[in-house]
Formats: sequence, C-alpha cells, structure tokens
Amino acid sequence: MKNYTKEIQEISIKGRFAFGVIILEEYIKENYIDDDWTPHLIEALWEFTTSKRLDLWEEKIHQFKNELNNQPLDNTLSSIIVTVIEIGRTELYGAITNHSNKTLILTLKLIEIAERELNKPIDIRKFKFSKFSEHYGWGKSFEAKKIN
Repeated sequence: MKNYTKEIQEISIKGRFAFGVIILEEYIKENYIDDDWTPHLIEALWEFTTSKRLDLWEEKIHQFKNELNNQPLDNTLSSIIVTVIEIGRTELYGAITNHSNKTLILTLKLIEIAERELNKPIDIRKFKFSKFSEHYGWGKSFEAKKIN
C-alpha cells in the first residue's frame, strides 16, 4: 500500500469524511446492497459536509447507529460505516492538533479497506479541494456533488 499520509494531512476533516462516504457508497453499489435504510444513512452522513451544527448531526447519526445494531451487516460494511462516523465525531469536542492524527489514522484504515474490497479505486486526491488549512482543520462546507 502506498503511503498516503502527506496527501491526507492536506485534506480537511470534512474532505476525509467525504472520502469515506464515497467508499461506503461504492461498497454498497459493488455488493448490490439494497436495504431500505442505506439511502437514509448516506443522506444523513452527507449532511456532515454542510452542517453548521455538527452537534445536531451527531445526535442524528447516533440514532442511526442504534438502528444499525438491528441490521444484519457484513463485517466490512459495518467497519466502513463505523470508521466514517468516527472520522466525523472524533474531533468534535476537542482541539485539533497534529493534522488531526486521529482522523488521519481512520482515513488510512478506509484506504486499506477500499484497496482490499473495492473493484473501483477511489482517488484521495479528488478531495484536496477541501483544505486542512481552512476553518481550523475542518475545511469549508461543500455539497456531495462537488466531488466528481
């Protein structure tokens, strides 16, 4: 596996999170997962990149996590979902230091999963538009459609 640390350090937490959601979407698509709850989860996850009240986003996601405990999920899907959510939650209530090493490690975990599980690679460089140097590491808000 290539070392992506330097590239990830330049990407905001919102960008890292969006990268994870794209991996989740691709995993769902490639594995023909067609559950009623997946579109609602994806929609709720994407709210992270535009939300001005991440505390309210976190409450909504917490409710989804409780509902997901009742779903039959394969280990990979479960791991992707939990990791993406943790990228969004892990720095919510503390000071961001060291290029958010916590979310960097979680993003590297997602890259490892994607390289192992996905047929279509997701290029982390597509997320460089969301800079870690903006908004104290969080990056500016953006819509999912910005990622092409």
